[in-house]
Amino acid sequence: AGFALTCAFASVSSHRGFSHSFAALALEAFSLWLIFPAAAVPFVIAFASHLILDMTNKRPVRIFYPAKKGISFGWFYADRLANKVCAAIGSLWLITEVLFLLRQH
Repeated sequence: AGFALTCAFASVSSHRGFSHSFAALALEAFSLWLIFPAAAVPFVIAFASHLILDMTNKRPVRIFYPAKKGISFGWFYADRLANKVCAAIGSLWLITEVLFLLRQH
């Protein structure tokens, strides 16, 4: 229910608004922890890294929602080459890590 409420509220707020806030992170992580506790910490790490990466874009992220001012490091445009290169490198790193972990089992 907490996850559904968070998603519903996020759907009526602007992108990088409530859905990209510490409040959403806390509500979703708590909801997940109630259902599947082992997934809560990896979820928090993934969500937090997503927020940090989004803050490198030119468009501000309202991590302290409902505060109007967001945070933007202003390094990249979301649809340009540098952002796509960083996404590709991150994806390759993730795939490598997953394959490494699967190989250990």
